[in-house]
Amino acid sequence: MIIITNVIGTLIHFCFSFSFYQTISSCYTFYMNKTGLTIRTKRGILFAVLFGVITAVILVFSGFNGEISSSQSGFVVNVLTSILRFFGIVLNDAQLETFAYLVRKLIGHFLIFVLDGLFAYFAYHNLLEIKSKWLMIIISVATGFFVAGLSELIQFFTSGRSGNLIDVGIDLFGALVGVALAIFIAWPIKEKTEKRSASS
Repeated sequence: MIIITNVIGTLIHFCFSFSFYQTISSCYTFYMNKTGLTIRTKRGILFAVLFGVITAVILVFSGFNGEISSSQSGFVVNVLTSILRFFGIVLNDAQLETFAYLVRKLIGHFLIFVLDGLFAYFAYHNLLEIKSKWLMIIISVATGFFVAGLSELIQFFTSGRSGNLIDVGIDLFGALVGVALAIFIAWPIKEKTEKRSASS
């Protein structure tokens, strides 16, 4: 357990260090400048990779048995409760149970599907020539629904786990929020670009 904690601490330290961002920035600059693809296609590929990574994480975690899944949730809850105690907030048993449930649903379902929906929309937006905003939304949301349903289906065949329609609903809502955020970011930029192209 001590070894795992040290490894996690080292990874967190590296992710927040300047060298990490410098490495990512250098790789991104090389990729955007050296490959013979359009900027839009390059961005689309990057978002598709991010979507694939998030989806893989979701499906892999869905395949963990009940004991492993509970220990992972318990680790996150313990970290968060330690932070709360640092600020003088101590939860009783009933509050802790409710808090643990909310953490599982918020982080393990809602937030990760916000990212999944966000990256899915940006990938489609940059890689596909779809003029209709609504068709793009439908495809992105349908992708989120497929991943949510598949993740719960996997749990049906996993020891100590069970699929849950409520979780599918939470996942789908997260994907919807992610798609909405992507639209809020992407479409104003697209409209400005089209106006600039039309005026030139």
